[in-house]
Amino acid sequence: RMPKDETLDMDIMTRGIPGVVYLNRNDREIYVPSQPITQSEFNELFYDEVIGEDQLPYDRYWDRVRKTHADTGVGAAKFVVENVRLYTTSHCPRKCGFCNSQSFLPDSIGGKMPIISIPAEETAELIRQYSQRYGARGFSFNDDDFLIGNAAGLNRVFELCERLIEFKKSGEIPEETTFACQTRVNNFITRRQTDKKRVANRELLDVLKKTGFRSISLGVESFIQRIIKAPTINKLGVTAEEQLIVLEAMLEAGIVPQINIILGVPEYTPDELARNMEIGFQFLRKGCDIGVTRRLYALPGAPIYGSPDYDVVNRNWVHPQTGENFEIADYLVPLTDSIRTVADRFDEMARDELQRTVETWGWEGKLVHRRIVGMASFIACARLLGRDDLVRRFRAFLSEAIDRRQQEMVVV
Repeated sequence: RMPKDETLDMDIMTRGIPGVVYLNRNDREIYVPSQPITQSEFNELFYDEVIGEDQLPYDRYWDRVRKTHADTGVGAAKFVVENVRLYTTSHCPRKCGFCNSQSFLPDSIGGKMPIISIPAEETAELIRQYSQRYGARGFSFNDDDFLIGNAAGLNRVFELCERLIEFKKSGEIPEETTFACQTRVNNFITRRQTDKKRVANRELLDVLKKTGFRSISLGVESFIQRIIKAPTINKLGVTAEEQLIVLEAMLEAGIVPQINIILGVPEYTPDELARNMEIGFQFLRKGCDIGVTRRLYALPGAPIYGSPDYDVVNRNWVHPQTGENFEIADYLVPLTDSIRTVADRFDEMARDELQRTVETWGWEGKLVHRRIVGMASFIACARLLGRDDLVRRFRAFLSEAIDRRQQEMVVV
């Protein structure tokens, strides 16, 4: 919004510039959509520009990580300092109830946006260059959905893995180079040829393991079937049972799943939330990592956004120049008082629980392992639910895991 006494005219300032929206002097909304990104532009941004840059200060960055990282690894997924983040796909094709990814792009460009990705050959070359130029030993694919899930996406990953395995055999990248990615559970579901039953894609998991994938982040959100299909979550193409099947298969393949779940889903009952944590805890004991989101955020453009069935908590933002106060949607209010308490008080409780652990083990000022952060979150949530039995179980496991890790370090 332009101030009324502004001497510059926004219409003039933005003339010929795509991707702008504003209120003009007459309070009329002006919307000029962005241009859809093309394959060549995507390649230029995430391949050409990256591979042509040889002045990135990775050594300084990695040195800083070494100084701030506490050796708190309590799981199978080992921390690699010399890690590089890559972005190789444009967006996630799913339409979960709480996510605005599928709405944001079409709305911003005024039409449909095809999924674009860096081809397998170029992606492999990026990895080879980073290994040889900077000494990178780990790579994280930070795409919303690395596998994409369709035939083209899976073929791309198989081709990429084949190329990376060749690079390791030829010595062009170190054999110990590891990989991690973020994707969706249903990408690992396939139909068995004999009876057409939906099962875990063991071939895909075996290839990823052979390539060096050690950790895969999955948007599980909930283990409870009713919640999976609730309007706010609405996970398509997968059931609670299939999630368990994929996680078990991933562990059997020797890959560590990073399970991402949401605690403050509006539809949860206290028993369902407690059961969700119990299932998550079982997998954590088996070797998974846990990532926790305390609330279900109200994201403009998401399918659930603006639904009259859910109240929204707003946060205030003051414009630094005009002083105007704006209310911005923050998160959806849970439907029951007990779950609302969890959402409202989770931050302070989880912070206190993590601080207690950090002080106990002398990790002040250090970055701690995400599994420890996840367990502190579980303990905080159990406390807010009044489930002292779960609090005792979770704390005992956390202490045992840290003790075991400390003993291993002494032996080494």
